[in-house]
Amino acid sequence: MKLIYKPSEDNSKFKGAKFVVNELESNGHAAFIVGGAVRDLYMGVEPSEFDISTSATPKEIENIFKKTKRLRLVEVIFLLKQITNMEMDLRFEAAAASELRENTLNDKGIKVPKIYWNFTSKRILTLDKIEGVSIRDTLKIKSLNIDLKRLSENLIQLFLKQAVRDGFFHADMHQGNLFVDKDGNIVPVDFGI
Repeated sequence: MKLIYKPSEDNSKFKGAKFVVNELESNGHAAFIVGGAVRDLYMGVEPSEFDISTSATPKEIENIFKKTKRLRLVEVIFLLKQITNMEMDLRFEAAAASELRENTLNDKGIKVPKIYWNFTSKRILTLDKIEGVSIRDTLKIKSLNIDLKRLSENLIQLFLKQAVRDGFFHADMHQGNLFVDKDGNIVPVDFGI
């Protein structure tokens, strides 16, 4: 991967990210923003000020349609609000990535990017640059002489180890969040769930 986005000098939303990119680049690291080593939280998006969990709508629905009361809409919406607030703080994602990395350091076939805590904050996540191919690009993986059957078995075994042995697993293991490096290691990204 290459530097795919570097904010313009006049864009104040990215001052923190610019500092991190400049600092990492001056120390010989390849830094990039959005989809790479440095990510600014949703490019300046903030959680909504509107709080549906306290609005009358879910309560009104429960009052009008008595059978919906068992769905507990108010509680579900409150939970979704809490989850969204956690998703908007990249330190939670960094903590999940760090825990997964620690749990899998001695496992063969997986390489979880290291988090750089000194350059990570609520709005900026800084991690190792990964070199890899999307796991969905099977033709490219085959061209690297990586056995797809073995890779598939490895993926299942790694997930089971995480779930059963560690009780902590990458909960968003879809093709967009999994890469394969030149050695056939699975490299997961996006640890927000």
